[in-house]
Amino acid sequence: MDAAHTYDRRLDFTKPIVALDTDGVCVKLSVEGAASASSDGVLVIRDGTLAVEEPQNLTSWEHVANAWEVDKADTLREKGGQELHEDFLKEVEMDYVPDDTPEVDNF
Repeated sequence: MDAAHTYDRRLDFTKPIVALDTDGVCVKLSVEGAASASSDGVLVIRDGTLAVEEPQNLTSWEHVANAWEVDKADTLREKGGQELHEDFLKEVEMDYVPDDTPEVDNF
């Protein structure tokens, strides 16, 4: 095997890359910060842009996962989630008055 056929090469983000956009069209993109980043740089996709950032400048995956969980819990709390549904059912049960009118068949 020579260098041209090895598969463990690093990607070179200093050159433009080809990507598919949301319509399936091939577009040529440049990666921000690729030229100035060290060899340890991490490819980050954020808000539709590509950038290479230093690993020490990024938040840990534990922090990102925890923030996602907190956001998810906040969203459920804002919508009410299951608790809102249970409260609604209690309200309906308490307000429910049975109809005592007898059914009459008119034949």
